[in-house]
Amino acid sequence: MAIKRVIAGRHANAAPAEHPENDLGRVLSQKGVSQAQSRGAALIEFGFDRIFSSPAIRAVQTALTVTGRPYDAVERIPELFTPEGADGLLIDKMFFTIGYKPPRDYIDHDLNDGCMIRFSQNAGAAIVDRLAQSEDDETVAIFGHAVFTPLSFLSLVPEDQTELRDKLLDLNLGEAEVFEVVIIDGVVTEVNFLD
Repeated sequence: MAIKRVIAGRHANAAPAEHPENDLGRVLSQKGVSQAQSRGAALIEFGFDRIFSSPAIRAVQTALTVTGRPYDAVERIPELFTPEGADGLLIDKMFFTIGYKPPRDYIDHDLNDGCMIRFSQNAGAAIVDRLAQSEDDETVAIFGHAVFTPLSFLSLVPEDQTELRDKLLDLNLGEAEVFEVVIIDGVVTEVNFLD
């Protein structure tokens, strides 16, 4: 039974997109680089075995800066970013309506369409698939986005574990903020906030 300690977080401050359709290509601002460097100094003790991120450049840059690893050490997980197609359009519309709010606001707003639950299931399955590639206990870093990162773990929490679910649903990540998730056999057993 492998224990996976995941330090998950939101990307640091990013420059605005030069073109609205190029959200994936946004890079860290100088403020974001400083935030990621500070977060990295605070997390150096973790000695990450593997690093994952959303495919968004700002998330990859945050992962690289925080962990101090080379570019090819970060594995991108496409499911950690806005999906393409109808669900992506619904999620984008919700984001422009709701803004940066905790995931619970998105779940509550999405009662009819279910796109956020589908996102959580797809992202959670992708994370479990990546973690299952190693049978060893390990500490990994995952960097993504304000709402998507906590939601990525929601489908991995048993329905009866309301305290753990509430922690993820009420998490309002600021720039470069992180939290810890412990996963055993594909199930979240702990959620802890890190300063």
